[in-house]
Amino acid sequence: MLREATGGQVSRPEGYTLYLTTQSDEPPAGVFKEKLAYARDVRDGVVENRKFLPVLYEFPEEMLKADEHLDPANFYVTNPNIGRSVSQTWLEDEFAKILNAEDGTKQVFYAKHLNVEIGVGLRHDAWIGAVYWAQAKAAVELWDGSLEGFLEAGRGRRRRHRWRRARRSVRPGAARSVEVGSAHLVDVEPGMGTPGRIPAPQGHRQQAERLHDRTDAGSL
Repeated sequence: MLREATGGQVSRPEGYTLYLTTQSDEPPAGVFKEKLAYARDVRDGVVENRKFLPVLYEFPEEMLKADEHLDPANFYVTNPNIGRSVSQTWLEDEFAKILNAEDGTKQVFYAKHLNVEIGVGLRHDAWIGAVYWAQAKAAVELWDGSLEGFLEAGRGRRRRHRWRRARRSVRPGAARSVEVGSAHLVDVEPGMGTPGRIPAPQGHRQQAERLHDRTDAGSL
């Protein structure tokens, strides 16, 4: 449809197309995403096109990472008409209203008045951990960056988790000797005289056997 609308310029070389928009309150997609990326490339010198003039009022990446776009003193960056069609006071009042909002009004304000591109961490229904995902790093000794290392680290965490669960199943003060049945852990508390059976799911048999090995070794 857009190609059809602009096709008439073939016979009118003096004509031009003007794209005028704010950011979308959803992650960019389709023609908008394509045109936005192209405009940034021309602006940054990645693409040379002397017949295409991009004028983008948006915060530099370093200001976004430092949350400087949330400082009302910087609202002028994305509001070139401030003091005319929109006032600084109005922007600050609206910003105060949505500062702690969780219903999507925050992302609308960011997109329409601060011209912030909505990404994975700014959607109102986004996973809360996404806000910190980009800054998340693992020490080299924990993960070397490879898929194999990631899977091995995951297996190690699961083994430690299973061991902690098995160890918690033995009550404080229980006797050190633990018998392993086909589907039960058997413990004897001093002074009780009678073994007490602790039901254990069939899937936990291996945990019970490892627990038994630890008690035999005297490390539990």
